[in-house]
Amino acid sequence: MSNAADKPMNRLAVIAILIALVGTIIGLGAIDLVLPAITVIPIALGGTQAEAQFILGAYIAGTSIGLILWGEVGAKFDQLKLLVISLFCFSLVSFISPLMPSVPALTLCRFVQGLFGAAAAVFAPVWIRAVLPDRYIVPSFGLLASIESLTPAFAPVLGLWLLGLFGWTSSFYLLGALALLTVFALLGVKAIQPDLKVLGARGSYKSLVANVPYLKYGLSQAASLSGLLIFVFGMPAVTVHVLELKMSAFIMMQIIGIFCFILCANTSNLLVKRVGADMVILIGSFLSALAMLIMLAFAAYGIDHFYPYVALFTLVNAGLGLRGPPGFNRALQVSDGNEARAAGLLLFSAFMMTAAGTAATAPYVEYGMRELLAVSFIVLAISPLLLLSLSGSDLQKTGTP
Repeated sequence: MSNAADKPMNRLAVIAILIALVGTIIGLGAIDLVLPAITVIPIALGGTQAEAQFILGAYIAGTSIGLILWGEVGAKFDQLKLLVISLFCFSLVSFISPLMPSVPALTLCRFVQGLFGAAAAVFAPVWIRAVLPDRYIVPSFGLLASIESLTPAFAPVLGLWLLGLFGWTSSFYLLGALALLTVFALLGVKAIQPDLKVLGARGSYKSLVANVPYLKYGLSQAASLSGLLIFVFGMPAVTVHVLELKMSAFIMMQIIGIFCFILCANTSNLLVKRVGADMVILIGSFLSALAMLIMLAFAAYGIDHFYPYVALFTLVNAGLGLRGPPGFNRALQVSDGNEARAAGLLLFSAFMMTAAGTAATAPYVEYGMRELLAVSFIVLAISPLLLLSLSGSDLQKTGTP
């Protein structure tokens, strides 16, 4: 796969991208598909509920390290082969996990599972930029973002259904089977066109950290995503304990927000054509931060009606949807050919910001929402501030107009 700005699309390469997207879904789904089983696993294997929570944390920790790892090795070796290896190992660990005799042993498996499950999330966006003509890149990132947003919405529902019918082990077996099928599909593509290559072989993480435009675009993208996720992770407790509503109210909020995000993510390219990518990224960043700031003002004045927060949360999602696809593309674009590492570092930064923000707000979410909104706003505000700090000389270094 080579840069395809002026080339016709290679059908096999496009198929490889679609398969990589499936791998991304499997990696993301492994977080939420297992979520309903967390309350049951301590009963089956022994141990406490607190220990079982580490099963979730271990997967996220493994994924975080995996993002950096696959970004590095993906810049040096054939990414198609690496994705086959990663998904096969992911499948193997998924099949082994239900055989573990204790919660700590299962937690270790989940860490390894997350490590191998991160590869597709790094490679898929790089492949999109390598294969597709320029006019299709931002819409494809919109599609990728839409798929990623739907996965945490539906995976817990499927996990709950599997738990009720087949027990807690069924989610692991399903993940293993899906990953194995994806491996076979990738091997089919590899057999037909074994010389499929990808971009991202230049540079290092050191050179990436020294790349000021990448840092600003990448951290801006990570902050926009993290600010939303911090709010989402804290809002269930706020909904139940502070607003005294049922969990169904939060689910309704999530569904409306996801629908708006998908709508904006798949129409952002139309705005990019009219006003340019940088303006759309800036508008989306400001919209998300402004909507969160208004929510914070409402909470400060003691407004506890749920629906105004739903409406403003929808605007936060709209902002991320608008800026997400062109923002991710721009971050990779200014990485100076260091795209695999750039994708890994961007996603790693988003994970770390989310983890830090969630930890900072965790002690307060049962008692109020101002702290949650304040931290979410601070993180979201980083995004437009970084964009405004970009100078003409920053962009000239990378050849970006």
